[in-house]
Amino acid sequence: DKILSLIKYPVLLKLYKGDKEKWKDNLSIFSKSKIFKDKNKSVMIYSIGNLNPSDLNYFKEIFDNAFKNREYKISDKIEETDKYDINLILTSQGITKEKEILEKVEQFQILDISITGVILTNIM
Repeated sequence: DKILSLIKYPVLLKLYKGDKEKWKDNLSIFSKSKIFKDKNKSVMIYSIGNLNPSDLNYFKEIFDNAFKNREYKISDKIEETDKYDINLILTSQGITKEKEILEKVEQFQILDISITGVILTNIM
């Protein structure tokens, strides 16, 4: 897939289009993965692209519950990313433009922001 070749970070979670009930289960399981073992580490989920607002609200609802005892944020503001210990990219297949991804990846490199991995949504 084109998006995967542009993003130089590991895809940690794939969420398939039209299967939102499984999204909830997969996101809940993901929130308990080894990445989040240290409860003192803050989490930034950086969104790239025009993600559906209802999808973003769905993520927020799930992560509010999963991360209730830790600092976390979902944002599209790159300047906030360096304040967090764990940085994830949230993007959507078929919606996010190639140029947008390339620009953001370059900005992460310029700012020397460490990205742990990617959550990819709307996979066909």
